[in-house]
Amino acid sequence: NGNAVGRTKALSTNILYYSGYTIASQMGKEIGAAEDEVKKMLTKATMLKSAIRSRFWLPDLGYYAYFEDEKGELITQMEGLGVSLALIDEVEQDQDRIGSIFTNIPTMEYGLPCLWPQFYLGPRRGIPSYYHNGLLWPFVQGYWAMAAAKSK
Repeated sequence: NGNAVGRTKALSTNILYYSGYTIASQMGKEIGAAEDEVKKMLTKATMLKSAIRSRFWLPDLGYYAYFEDEKGELITQMEGLGVSLALIDEVEQDQDRIGSIFTNIPTMEYGLPCLWPQFYLGPRRGIPSYYHNGLLWPFVQGYWAMAAAKSK
């Protein structure tokens, strides 16, 4: 239902907003924007980073949740892109957590699944239920490789 989706909070989307606020504050400084506008963007970035780190982290699993549903419950599937962005964009800088991510993220023979474990979607009458539900996407592998290189 569209209303429920509109009330969810996805890890990767929140990290992209964090990056946008951070870049906006940097660009504001570069072009000579008003100091209060620059500070406003940086404050939004800082607050969002803190919320991501506290609300999405799954200490029992050792990585970040895929999303928070419309009821505020964490959906514990791992999202390869979101976890990669958390490392690349330095949302996560705690070395213990970074180590935990690399230890606990499920990988497959050829790389990091886009989403894992798979959601059970039931019988679908010939409609594939695996679009990004457990598949390996090349661009996610690229982000995962960048995250690994940056975190080394």
